[in-house]
Amino acid sequence: MLIAQRRRVAAFDADAAAWIALIEAADGAALEAAVRDAYNTFVIGCKADPSLNAGVSNWAATEQILILRGPRTLPGALITPKGPAVTSLGFGTGDYNREIDLKGSGTRYLNLNRGGVNDSQNNASGWLWVNRAATSNNTKYFGAQTTAPAVQTYIGDFSGSMSLRINAIGGVLASGAQRTGFMGITRNSATLQTARFGGGNTTDATTSSAPPAQNYFLFARNLDGSPNGFTDAGISAYGSGKAVNLTMMDARVATLLADLAAAIP
Repeated sequence: MLIAQRRRVAAFDADAAAWIALIEAADGAALEAAVRDAYNTFVIGCKADPSLNAGVSNWAATEQILILRGPRTLPGALITPKGPAVTSLGFGTGDYNREIDLKGSGTRYLNLNRGGVNDSQNNASGWLWVNRAATSNNTKYFGAQTTAPAVQTYIGDFSGSMSLRINAIGGVLASGAQRTGFMGITRNSATLQTARFGGGNTTDATTSSAPPAQNYFLFARNLDGSPNGFTDAGISAYGSGKAVNLTMMDARVATLLADLAAAIP
């Protein structure tokens, strides 16, 4: 690793350095200096941003992160800087473009190998960045749900409206499906959940329920153990964990993705 290059922007964060080393090992090649710098800036920034938990940063509150832009290969893109390794179900090399995102198909998905039971009923979040819009207005980007009772944590489109819910039976629905950009849902209350999409926040008074027991899926929702609502959207970033400040996370992810787009030759 070229440590001297990595310190062009700032002293390299240890978590960023470890993440980059794993990506480069999976890729079998070094990343460009500007790509490394973009990851480093993202990690340092998230550590500076406060979450909704007192004294806890957005980085510390987020238990799993996946950035699906920048690495040279799909195995490199599937490296998580935080949280368990993910399992790819059906994705191949041609589905990943390091300049853009990982593209869904309507049959492929990622098992994130963590779920709502890893977080508190009243202290949880999930967020992602859709780079290429889904072609259907009834699709699920992320999440899990039980049917009896119908406790939901997911982000998706439902019959032309954005649907975002966390540890709840029902919740945020707002007109305007097939959005791109940042989408997130967070809860640090037994009675309120907050969604962010389209550049704004919506707070919804929905009482919490015990989290769904299944692992979260990405590019689909885990419905009682099976993928449901597959999306063909292109997704560039995802995270989940304890309650975060969605506005700040939106800004950090937007900056990271812009920096990566500029850094890749």
